[in-house]
Amino acid sequence: MRMLFVMGGLCVSLARAAPLPQGYLQFEDYRLTEEHQYGYGVSLWHDTGRLHGVLFMSASLQGDVAAGEIEVQQFDPASGRLQFRAAEGSDKGQPYYCHFDGQLTTRALSGWMRCRHDYRAHTAGRVQHGAYAVRLPRSKEPMEMADQAEFDTWMVDYLRRNSAVKRVAYP
Repeated sequence: MRMLFVMGGLCVSLARAAPLPQGYLQFEDYRLTEEHQYGYGVSLWHDTGRLHGVLFMSASLQGDVAAGEIEVQQFDPASGRLQFRAAEGSDKGQPYYCHFDGQLTTRALSGWMRCRHDYRAHTAGRVQHGAYAVRLPRSKEPMEMADQAEFDTWMVDYLRRNSAVKRVAYP
């Protein structure tokens, strides 16, 4: 039993130490009911230690997913430490944000998500200082993205149609 515990710790350490693949990464954790969908998804483009992407937030009918462009505040490719925010919506013209603080590994995006609205409604989860513990496993079947230009085109088009906060920057 003790050996399994030690080996389990080693596996976690190796997962954290493994370099992130370059290109498109997709993470998601949704709970589906007959008609509704609750949870988060993240699509990222990783290139030479830089990240950009989209946070998907859903607590309504399936397919009705709000989205916000991720603004990376801190990212350390060596450790996977990641902090970002994404516009969740607006009130009287002022945006309000979802904030994420956690770690990005080859297997999952996990940490704490603090949003004005609880997109994990009706789910059990740890809460700390108004933030919910989240673990978004890496998708086993992500969309195919040939390169960063294709990802950027898809992201701008998706955000133009589904952004929680409409921005002038999207043509």
